[in-house]
Amino acid sequence: MPTLLQTNMSTLRALSFVLGTFCCLTANAGARQCEDATSCVTTDSWHLAVALGAGVRLSPLVDGDNFPLVVLPDLAYYGKQFYWDNTEVGYQWYNNDTWSIETFIKVNSERTLFSVWNVDNFLAATLDSSESVVEDGSGDFMGLIGGGARLVQPPEEELTLSSDYISIEQVAKRDWAYDAGVRLHVYHDDAEWTFALYNDLSSTYSGKHAEVGYKFGFNWGQWHINPTLSLAWKSSELTNYYYGLDARDGVFPFQFYSGKSGWQPGVKVVASKPINSEWSWLVIASYQQLHRGMRRSPLVRRNNIVSAFAGVSYRF
Repeated sequence: MPTLLQTNMSTLRALSFVLGTFCCLTANAGARQCEDATSCVTTDSWHLAVALGAGVRLSPLVDGDNFPLVVLPDLAYYGKQFYWDNTEVGYQWYNNDTWSIETFIKVNSERTLFSVWNVDNFLAATLDSSESVVEDGSGDFMGLIGGGARLVQPPEEELTLSSDYISIEQVAKRDWAYDAGVRLHVYHDDAEWTFALYNDLSSTYSGKHAEVGYKFGFNWGQWHINPTLSLAWKSSELTNYYYGLDARDGVFPFQFYSGKSGWQPGVKVVASKPINSEWSWLVIASYQQLHRGMRRSPLVRRNNIVSAFAGVSYRF
């Protein structure tokens, strides 16, 4: 039976997982001063919203569970300089109509891909259960090797460098990481550039990553559309910790894999249409390409992460 501490930690991990899956439904860290209270967070106020609908995030990992998106919370507070935005806490050092800069601490989202999903786990807030049922996408099991790591034969159309893939359920657990970072925003009309640098504060993977983003908005009838283009760089330390294979995973030496650094392009589109002052229609779609160092890992069977959600959001 889990202890109270284990239960509380599992609950925190579950909350980080859900918030991190689709954070910032309507608010964004480092956002400019609000002119329209229905579209962002005003200074010295709490923001609480919840989206209800149907969606999914497709896992790129072998035996990784596709995560259903049904209830998406969005929680934020912005003071004059201090802010809390979902899984990020930060301090904004400067903010005007042209640019702003902040430092922050946030949960690294890479670990969410390695979380096992099933209904019992979600209700019990225990994302790290190893008791879930294994579903092999191809139905072809290759037996046990190297201390329990199972080789899985993927469908023929998903083959890349090797026909042998290793299930994430049979390798060492990847831990959560917490990053410290700095982010610069540059504003121009309805567009925004962001430049962010992250460093592992928790010494989990002992590396860095960075991201450049370009976000703009426009109206299409009664819909407000916000596309975001991004380019992320992941260090070899981060890639190797989450996607590499070594002695910790109980595999044979010939199966060891060392992940290299690389760049990941991505795109996200958020579309909303007001129903009234509290309710809005909400559609979210995102795509992120895995870089080569990730795609070559035996733990990976898809070269991208795709998410989609459609429903309604309620702003408290």
